[in-house]
Amino acid sequence: MKTPYPRRLAIAAGIFSVVLLSQVATAELVVRLVEDPKPAGLYVSVDNFTFEGNVLATMRLTVGNDSTNLLTIDAGRSSFITPAGEALPLSVIVGSDFATTLLPGEDTSDTIDVLATLQSGDQLKVALVWTLGALVGSATWVWETADAAAETPAQQLTVAPGRASQPTAAPAAASQPAAAEDAGGDFLVGVVGLALGLALLGLLVWGLWSLGSLLW
Repeated sequence: MKTPYPRRLAIAAGIFSVVLLSQVATAELVVRLVEDPKPAGLYVSVDNFTFEGNVLATMRLTVGNDSTNLLTIDAGRSSFITPAGEALPLSVIVGSDFATTLLPGEDTSDTIDVLATLQSGDQLKVALVWTLGALVGSATWVWETADAAAETPAQQLTVAPGRASQPTAAPAAASQPAAAEDAGGDFLVGVVGLALGLALLGLLVWGLWSLGSLLW
C-alpha cells in the first residue's frame, strides 16, 4: 500500500509555492506626484492612501484657498479620474464634510472611497473646476503608482494634511562610496531573488512530479 505522506507533502509544497509566488508578485506600491499645475491662490493635496492587495481603498483630498478672494469649487464639474479613465464627479464621491465655498485661508478635506485595481505605473488624477473671485479656473493633478522597492526615499510621496509636500529632490551628485554601496546592495538583492525563484521553481516541479507519480 502506498503511503499517503508523499502525496500530502507534494500538495503542501504546491500550495506553499503558489502562495509565496503570489506574495512576491504583489509588490508594495507607493504614490508620487508627477503633475502639479500650482494654480495661483489654490492648493491641492492628497494623503492617507490605503492599499489592500494592490487596490486603492481610500484617499483623502484636501483643497485650500490660499488667496484673498472667495473660492468656490464646482463639485459637479470637478472629478476624480481612475486609472481606467473613468471620471467620477466629486459631488458624488465626497461627503457633506467637503465644503465647496472657502473664505481666504480656509481649506476643506474629505475621504474619497474609490476601488480600483492598481499596478505600478497607473495614474490617479484629480481634475478641479473653480471660481476664484470673478475668475474661473481649472487644472488637473496627477499621481502615479510605483513599486516601493524601485523608488528611492526622495521619490516616494510623503504628504501631510494641508498643503501638498513635494518629493524632495535628491542631491545632484552622490558620492562614489554611496553609489558603490547601492550597486552592491542591488546586486545582492538580485542574486537572492534569483536563488529564491529557482528554489521555488524546483520545489514546484518536484511536487508536481511526486503528485504525478502517485496518480499514474
